[in-house]
Amino acid sequence: MIRDFVQFAFNVLTWLIVARAILSWLPNARSNRWYRSLVELTETFISPIRKLLPANNSMIDIAPMVTIVIIILLENLVMGIL
Repeated sequence: MIRDFVQFAFNVLTWLIVARAILSWLPNARSNRWYRSLVELTETFISPIRKLLPANNSMIDIAPMVTIVIIILLENLVMGIL
């Protein structure tokens, strides 16, 4: 039961980051309150990764992708322990 909850939490976090990344490409997303709430929820996880990555002058922010990879690795580690 606890194993299912932990796996569910990791999956929800991953999908929230995916949704944020997709919505960030929409022109009017930044003015939407749902998008701003999504940013507030996910920025806690993405921000530390963004600070560790070298400055990126392109239009593509790779921090969400790196964050998802780290989440998947952590999920595998935690699920192996449980």
